Amino acid sequence: MTATVEDTPEHELLRDQIARLNAKEVEPHRANGPAQALLNTNQ
Repeated sequence: MTATVEDTPEHELLRDQIARLNAKEVEPHRANGPAQALLNTNQ
């Protein structure tokens, strides 16, 4: 059986890193609404 990209440890690491980035940098700005989130990009 051939391993797919989704089955590799590297893919799991990437998924974890993206989830942490989302939690730290994206989610806190969602409460402000989409327009405010765009304005906060130059902080």
